[in-house]
Amino acid sequence: MLTVQVSIVKIIATSDLHFGSSLYSDKVKPLIREINNEEPNAVMILGDHSSGNRGILRKLFELYSELKAPLLLCMGNHDFWVSKNQFNHEVNSLKQREQFIDLCKEFKFHPLDEKEKVIGEVAFVGGSMWYDYTYRPEGISEENCILKRTTYFDGAIPRTTMWMDCEFVKMPFGDKEFCELELVRLEKQLRKVKNAKTILSGTHFLPFKECVTRIGKLEWDYFNAFMGSGKIGDMLSKFGVKYAFFGHSHSSTVEIRRFCEVGGVFAYNVAYSVKMPYVVAEI
Repeated sequence: MLTVQVSIVKIIATSDLHFGSSLYSDKVKPLIREINNEEPNAVMILGDHSSGNRGILRKLFELYSELKAPLLLCMGNHDFWVSKNQFNHEVNSLKQREQFIDLCKEFKFHPLDEKEKVIGEVAFVGGSMWYDYTYRPEGISEENCILKRTTYFDGAIPRTTMWMDCEFVKMPFGDKEFCELELVRLEKQLRKVKNAKTILSGTHFLPFKECVTRIGKLEWDYFNAFMGSGKIGDMLSKFGVKYAFFGHSHSSTVEIRRFCEVGGVFAYNVAYSVKMPYVVAEI
């Protein structure tokens, strides 16, 4: 008799629940029931849990605690937000990260923003990551991206649009510098698990330009500047990551790119939508 042992790790990934807004808040409880019914070995929720409000985040974590499988989390840009009445020298977006990680530990969730995780033969790396404007559309300057606002024409009417991180993300350094710091952190994780049989990344931001959704209209394409960085994908490819899960890019009106394969890395957009609330991977 020949016995073949096959180790399968079932992973469910989603993101961008935006709890506390009118977007998907009422979907969280049924989503958790559905995920538990799938009986996964691990669950990943990759950022934009809420909008930086600690009380709302705690309520959401109480719902997350009903998940039966180990839960791995990372932050999204909305989780770095600081409300205007909190602005001071002691409360900034880095403090939001500290508090997020502390809350994860309190609930016994695993924060990918702090360290990697190994389950069976699968190593999980990642964290929020950030953007460096490399996905910006042609004709948009870096200065335009630093301001996080631009003007476009709706017919003959000029309109101004802005990326709201300019109002609510408060860092002691710029976006490109923070992106580089995140890449350093990711590389440290990858070096620790480089000998794992399978490496899977979970980030909020998009790792490849091929993952970006473009429609040829500036009122949409301008925001691609803030979707991520190709350096994330370069790092994942360098260390032989097989699967890359991410969120951040979602819309109720535009059809979003959900999958791409780049240099042997299979990249999946797992952002929550009514039609596709999560992705299931059996590895």
